[in-house]
Amino acid sequence: MKKTLLPLALLPLAAFGAGQARATDVYATSLEDQRIVHVDTTTNTVTTVNTSALGTTVDSLFFLNSNTLLYTGIGNGTLNSLNISTGVPTTLVSGMNGPRDVVIDPTGSFAFVSDFNNSRIVKVKLSDNTTTNLPMAAGTDGLAFDAAGNLFAVVGRNSVRQINQTTGATIAMIAPSGFGNLDGLTYDAANNKLWATNFDGG
Repeated sequence: MKKTLLPLALLPLAAFGAGQARATDVYATSLEDQRIVHVDTTTNTVTTVNTSALGTTVDSLFFLNSNTLLYTGIGNGTLNSLNISTGVPTTLVSGMNGPRDVVIDPTGSFAFVSDFNNSRIVKVKLSDNTTTNLPMAAGTDGLAFDAAGNLFAVVGRNSVRQINQTTGATIAMIAPSGFGNLDGLTYDAANNKLWATNFDGG
């Protein structure tokens, strides 16, 4: 199955700076063997971060701080944290159905998880892991923030929408012609654009 990457002009977006790991470090999820791996691009070495299989299919991940990753467990409906020094995972939120993407808002106070099969976004207060459900019109996948703190989401596989972070209401929407299986979403700070991936079935 091929995946297409396309730029989206949704609303005027401001420049954005985000914290990250070293430029030589890449972290990725491994769906088949339930692991999170670290790639050192200076040596092309790949190492497993977690000490054992995580017990669920893992999808999205996001840095909470320099030593902690948040990741979604599709198979068991959870949001989890992983200490990358010890490899120890901790479940923060359960009860979701096929959670996909996770992002953290620019204040660092809330995580947002696309709970795909429940057609909602779950807003998680990181200080105590309490949740608020934002109902969506259809299954939600990719999530991204812009510099102004606006939240964008792939909804129904065929549109990208700016989402009200309190109610889940659509503020603005774009439905790219010819793309009906949108998936991931990210914000390009250098060029001030949103990018989405699309499974074209090829």
